[in-house]
Amino acid sequence: MSISVYVREYGGPTVESYLGPGVEQLVVSSYGAPERFPLLSGIDTDDETVFNERQCKRLRDELHVLADEADDDVVRSAAHSLIELTQLLMGSERSVPAHRTLYFNGG
Repeated sequence: MSISVYVREYGGPTVESYLGPGVEQLVVSSYGAPERFPLLSGIDTDDETVFNERQCKRLRDELHVLADEADDDVVRSAAHSLIELTQLLMGSERSVPAHRTLYFNGG
């Protein structure tokens, strides 16, 4: 079982994806501390979970904490890859991104 992660345009194509290892381990490690990782611990390893731009700002913070605390290099690498994906939903000072979602596909 693995979890794939996609950045998608609203009603449109996939912008970027992460299909590498470590996402499921990262998510499962958050289950033991839902008060610290409320968004990560809500990801369903067997179904779909979708985050919008505002949620990704908080999710990115949770991923930074897990990346800093992870003993496993695969989990740390997955956290950094997901942090990069969250950036694709964020606007910059000069631009506003298209409406995008971060889509976790478990199963």
